[in-house]
Amino acid sequence: MSNRLLVIEKNPSGSIGLKKAKELGAYIIFIGSRKYYNKVSDNDLLYIDEFFEADTNDDELVINMVEYINAKKKIQGVITFMEFYVPLVAKVAETLGLKGITYENALRARNKHLMRESFRQKNVPIPKYALISNIDSAKIEAAKIGYPNIIKLINMAGSRGVLRNDNVIELERNFREVCEITPPFGVKKSSLFLIEEYLEGQEYSIESISFNGVVNIVTITKKYVSSNGYFVELGHTLPANIPLQQKIEIEKVVTQALFALGIYNGGGHTEVKVTSDGVKVIEVGARLGGDHIPELVEMATGIDMWKAVIQVSLNISPDLSKKFSKYAAISYITAPSGIVKKINYTKNDFIHFDVNVGEHIESLKNSSQRLGYAIACGVTAEQAEFGSHHLKESVIIEIESE
Repeated sequence: MSNRLLVIEKNPSGSIGLKKAKELGAYIIFIGSRKYYNKVSDNDLLYIDEFFEADTNDDELVINMVEYINAKKKIQGVITFMEFYVPLVAKVAETLGLKGITYENALRARNKHLMRESFRQKNVPIPKYALISNIDSAKIEAAKIGYPNIIKLINMAGSRGVLRNDNVIELERNFREVCEITPPFGVKKSSLFLIEEYLEGQEYSIESISFNGVVNIVTITKKYVSSNGYFVELGHTLPANIPLQQKIEIEKVVTQALFALGIYNGGGHTEVKVTSDGVKVIEVGARLGGDHIPELVEMATGIDMWKAVIQVSLNISPDLSKKFSKYAAISYITAPSGIVKKINYTKNDFIHFDVNVGEHIESLKNSSQRLGYAIACGVTAEQAEFGSHHLKESVIIEIESE
């Protein structure tokens, strides 16, 4: 009999996860909300065996539904393909005795303040930080930490609500801006924020799969982010070409961070900066990396991180065997705000667009406002990066400003 996998919510890239689960022979039971978010396409329904609609922001309702389903189907694994629902999935796993992380640890992985407190207690190297709730406390803590610094919401994702402050005037403006941000998908907004030290240095993300307390570092990704004060990711290259000793230090610190959060099973996406004072952890996601990083990993190594994380959820030892050694890169397509009047490019499998002619686009403040991407593979990092940049530059976009 097929392994019965419960999937709670998905983002657009989660369609790949559904397809991969079906390739593994899973019987897929999906719980999702139409009230706040419905990204289940007709193609997704080809992989879903049973669909249950529920308000997935109501934990008690979902737990009751899961217990009802489990009594009939005997669920063997649970997973989400959307970061906001990591705690709910952990609660379901605890309720049914399935593989996963604890609910308490999942909350720490989703709350940036609780995460930093866990790191501090376990001596994980991190930037200076302070919890604030209003502009007065923000000014006091920012002065203590020093400028430049960063203000961020404690429970967001996708670069939303992360802004750099170079002085107190920018802090006042940015505080007003983050206060106006509404979380997506009906997620409850926190009234708390972090003021955090701005770190100089190259940023990397570390992609990992943990199983029964063993952390497997799959690759290290070099990240390119916007310089407009919003830290939107503009490109990735993997594996990153870094000195061996630096690689060893990064992997040591990341493993320490994952253990501090109790991420003993499942995917891990850890962001770090290599500073003049060593490697420091920015934050950890108890999930696979976004921005098509799992696809880049598969292009570069043959390792299927989607299948690996699904296998872990089903209590199956993940297949992390490397098939080959290449490099892969992605470059994101952006443009100034306005109305898209023209998109012209040679259609192929390596360029993808998320907008259409006639749509209004906003200036770049978070990852959802990127227009699309170009992706490439090569035998060297330079070749992969050149390929993705060349493809991106081949796209002609005309924007009518407002």
